[in-house]
Amino acid sequence: NVPLPEGPSFFRFSDEDEVRRSMESAGFVDVAFTTVCDMKWNNLRDAEHLYQIFLEGTARTRELLRGQTAEETKAIKEELDRKWKQRNTDVPLRMPAIVASGRKP
Repeated sequence: NVPLPEGPSFFRFSDEDEVRRSMESAGFVDVAFTTVCDMKWNNLRDAEHLYQIFLEGTARTRELLRGQTAEETKAIKEELDRKWKQRNTDVPLRMPAIVASGRKP
């Protein structure tokens, strides 16, 4: 229940129009998008490992998690562990992404 720090929307750059506007305003041309569907996390050991990735993944996620009370952190970890145990461990966690590129003239 910790509010996110001030900043743009967490998912701002998941909107291709927003990415294009931002890149073009920074002077990029020929902005293009590539969908990457084959990225997978094959090396996750357990729910605690995944929690540590969330904790260190981005500044905003880290601060959101670090802002929890000890009791809330325990509840988050317990829920993550519960979900981890429910998943099919034969299937890696997928991490699809859209990569934006452009060039400076």
